[in-house]
Amino acid sequence: MTGSLSLDGTQVLEAEFSVDMTSISTNDSRRDNGALEAMKVEEFPAATFQLGEPIELGEIPEEGATITATANGEFTIAGVTNPVEIPIEAQLTPQGLVVVGSTEITMSDYDVEVPQAPVLLSASEIATIEVQLWFTPAEGT
Repeated sequence: MTGSLSLDGTQVLEAEFSVDMTSISTNDSRRDNGALEAMKVEEFPAATFQLGEPIELGEIPEEGATITATANGEFTIAGVTNPVEIPIEAQLTPQGLVVVGSTEITMSDYDVEVPQAPVLLSASEIATIEVQLWFTPAEGT
């Protein structure tokens, strides 16, 4: 995953991230090809998130304090873009900023079929997207 985040005071002004979908694997290698095919990874090797509006954090937190917010933006997978709201928690550490969050998406909203594989007992139309991001200041800032 690659990406960036721009802060100005207590606002996250911009954020964008890209995930190399070709690196996705399941907990059973026999299912991997089915998952990659379902997500059309050959044609669309990246999934992206683009923040749609600034996030106001309130005040600059003390180290170790947790801030909760919602990241509103656009998520693109398999070439299809939809709006998403991702509840997030952020914490300032000595090494930088840690952000975690998750949201559910409906696979058919992205023209993605539920993966099929001989060793797959069941799969859901609803997928959970979880993120855990570590941010460090850019050099010179």
